[in-house]
Amino acid sequence: MSTKWQPLTTALLLQIESGNHGNMFWLAVRGMKAASVGRYEWCQGRNPHHFICESGHLFGATEVTHVMPYNPPELP
Repeated sequence: MSTKWQPLTTALLLQIESGNHGNMFWLAVRGMKAASVGRYEWCQGRNPHHFICESGHLFGATEVTHVMPYNPPELP
């Protein structure tokens, strides 16, 4: 996965689900003015793909427009 923003497509979502890109991402969400950090999580149900933000807010994959890998800085 590129280190730039990528549209969250069905193909990319399936790659994320398989664990190929880690599970932490920067998220661009419809209606939000700032990016959030979220963890991908599969939840059983009709719409199983979700991202859980640091605040605990749960976003369905249909609300997320773009993702970018989250790479926290290394400690000094």
